[in-house]
Amino acid sequence: MIFTPVNYERANPYVYKLLLAIFYFDLLLGLCPAWQGSFILRFISYESFMKIWQLGSLFVTISFSFLILCIQKKVYNPPIFFTIYILHILFTTSIVLNGLKSGALAIVGIPLSYWVLYDTLKQYRFPPKHLKRAFYALLAWCIIPIFYYAVAPLDTKLLFMTGPEGQILTFGGFAQHRNFYGIFLGVAFICTLIWKMKPSLKTLLCVLLSIGLILSVCRTAILSIAITVTYIFLFHKKISIKKKIAFLCILFIMGTLVYFILTNSSLVTRDVSDNDDRIELWSGIIKIIEKNFFWGVGEEALYFSKGFPKGAPAHNFALATIASYGIFVFVTFSILLILIFRYSGFYFNAFLIYLISWGLTQPYFGCTLISIHILIPLFIGHLLDNNRDLIF
Repeated sequence: MIFTPVNYERANPYVYKLLLAIFYFDLLLGLCPAWQGSFILRFISYESFMKIWQLGSLFVTISFSFLILCIQKKVYNPPIFFTIYILHILFTTSIVLNGLKSGALAIVGIPLSYWVLYDTLKQYRFPPKHLKRAFYALLAWCIIPIFYYAVAPLDTKLLFMTGPEGQILTFGGFAQHRNFYGIFLGVAFICTLIWKMKPSLKTLLCVLLSIGLILSVCRTAILSIAITVTYIFLFHKKISIKKKIAFLCILFIMGTLVYFILTNSSLVTRDVSDNDDRIELWSGIIKIIEKNFFWGVGEEALYFSKGFPKGAPAHNFALATIASYGIFVFVTFSILLILIFRYSGFYFNAFLIYLISWGLTQPYFGCTLISIHILIPLFIGHLLDNNRDLIF
């Protein structure tokens, strides 16, 4: 299998437009105001909106990926394509052996969307305007609700804190959940750190984004940002050794402080006892793995208990993949991630690390269909690789 080097001259104009259509459609859906005070909920129910939000993204991604396949008819990275093919076979085998309980959409969507995102996309260069639009839109989406929250009456403040099931959580901005706010806020924060701009403006934006991060008390967002920024600073060739050492010292001090705050129930606005719930959840998922080690349960594995009466996914992509589809799928998916990292650009890899970090404690990344919260960070990573003159 020979890897075909990236050559932007062979890019197909129709594929180029389809890739941008997928990106902008997902960006529009991702930034659509979905909090409990959204004007959209005056016209349709929350359940209907979420179906449009989820199925709309999947339909566009899968159907446009199919069109790209029909137009391009070319594989540029055989190692990645072959691994996706093996993953698809093992994934389908797990579903079939477990009685075809679910997964028809994933059987079609996973190979198509993976091939487009991890192979085809690399052959296309996009001008700076697309990166700028995405970055400015993310900044506005993350910062505007902070000012709105500051001046809003108490009943509106509570809407910012209300989860999709009516439970009181922490600040989630215009997103339907604080974690969704945290994912995009993290992307905006990382882009702000590396963007070329006046130091005073960069400091102001980082402070505002940090306020949003503190209000959300989203620990996974904080951890993922720290891991990703560490990767960028340690492995970026233009950053001196002295600056790297200074950064690590600052990161250690800030990390210790943040950890102390987030694990102290008297200092945060969320219940820190949910750590025990997570341990219970992981223990329950491990028991499912013990009974279904090789081929999983053939669908998303859920753990049921008194604490999780409606069932909860693993909140860890490794445990989730093994419990759902077995060890063979997990090993193949891990190989795919290594190959993607090997053949991708620096900032694409940075946001891949960012998503993997999220996948350690949340259910938003793994061997699953490409969602909005996977596609947007990785596409922005690719745009950053295309436009290095805008950063550092």
